Amino acid sequence: MSDVETNQARVCPDCGSPAGQQPFCAHCGLNLTIVERLPTRADWEQAHPETPSAGSSRPERHPLSQAPDVSVASTAADSRGPEPPGEATPTRPVGAERPVHPSAPSRAGPPSYPDQLQQPEAPSPTLAPPLHPGAEGPAFVAFTTHTMASWGYRVGGHLIDIAAAIVPAWAVSATLQYAGVESDVAVTVWFVTAVVIWMLNTTVLFGATGGRSLGKLVGGMSVIREDGRRAGYGLGLLRNTICRLIYVIPFVWLADNLWPLGDDRQALRDKMVSTRVMREPSYPRRAWPLAITAVCVLALIYGAAVLASDAEERNSGYTASDREAFIEGCTEDDSSRGDCACLYRYIADRVAYDDYREADQNTNIDRWPANVRDTAEAGSAICFTDDTPTLPEPQETSVTFDGKQYSCSNVVLGQIDDAKRAVITARKPLADMRYALEQIDRKYPSNTLPPATYERYETLRKRYNWRVDHSNRAIDRYNQKLESLCDRS
Repeated sequence: MSDVETNQARVCPDCGSPAGQQPFCAHCGLNLTIVERLPTRADWEQAHPETPSAGSSRPERHPLSQAPDVSVASTAADSRGPEPPGEATPTRPVGAERPVHPSAPSRAGPPSYPDQLQQPEAPSPTLAPPLHPGAEGPAFVAFTTHTMASWGYRVGGHLIDIAAAIVPAWAVSATLQYAGVESDVAVTVWFVTAVVIWMLNTTVLFGATGGRSLGKLVGGMSVIREDGRRAGYGLGLLRNTICRLIYVIPFVWLADNLWPLGDDRQALRDKMVSTRVMREPSYPRRAWPLAITAVCVLALIYGAAVLASDAEERNSGYTASDREAFIEGCTEDDSSRGDCACLYRYIADRVAYDDYREADQNTNIDRWPANVRDTAEAGSAICFTDDTPTLPEPQETSVTFDGKQYSCSNVVLGQIDDAKRAVITARKPLADMRYALEQIDRKYPSNTLPPATYERYETLRKRYNWRVDHSNRAIDRYNQKLESLCDRS
């Protein structure tokens, strides 16, 4: 082969050895199929002037005083003596010699060296085209700790994949809740959105890029089969989603995520589907970007969880539709939306949602619960610059309860009536529930019930007891309102 052809041969961009027909470099194990364009021998030597290439097909010339060890072929030729005139001694290419067996007899006498070592030039190496999903892979793949991704990189990439699914889903769910959608529906939408995004990332993108999800793209990693074939869509679905169903077994998820700490750097799912997570040429440069992105993802997830928890605790049932309805009604009195929003926030932070709903159902301010009226007056003084509405002048009304006479002002009479209606509402289902329990008692006088009937009986009994407690609390609230808001005659 001429020097021009040798200089134009494609080589490994890391070590300079001939690319050969394998997708992995036989010298350093680099995945050559992910390199967009392999350098030529001349380009590599120009970029590495002082670094000798591994597996170079052009040997260095040595003087006789510094001649290296000769090959077995040369040794055998010397032991046979000089060749007849006109016959050339065949030489074996360097790298193809068979090693001398320890039991082989040593030749007598010192070796005779030729003036210069001769080495036939190897044929020009060419790189095989990248393997596509489903193509047959090579028999040799270099899986070493220098070619496979480390555990830290894999964890960082996995965090990015998780955040890519749950953060957009959380944003969609929060938007729906702000629009007044029920929380159960919003949670369902969050789950479906997260699953869809996860599948798009770990199956569609994974198959289209040959084994790279979003997290692996950031970390400079890729997933391949152990036989060297590229990962496709089916493998992405199997490895990244279906195999994770084993997480229903306690602590399996922990074992799966810690298993790559071993020497083989394979997770349980990798062993199940015979895959490896390999480094790419950009791998060494991705350490800090991956670490910073993973930390930001953790902070974002934690902040979203804290905000969601605070909002749930603070609102306690308040929804965006309640806020809009309050502001719309408030602005009808020529108040600004900002002042009305301020008043709504003030009330929502201090009034239980049940009391707020009770007041919202009554257009007459006299029939509002006392704590709602007091909170609304205090909030109006803070949020509005104009005068707050004044309450009507109180008038006395007599109320009789349990043989006792009370004199109540019309200002609080609405609260008394609401408390009385609450008692009636709480006691209304008791008669039907008591009748159902008595029917079961009469049907089974021996108190030996079939399992299904017993379960129904226990459910009815628990609901009945809860209703009794609820009605008793309503009666207590009614009595307290009479004692605190009215005067006994």
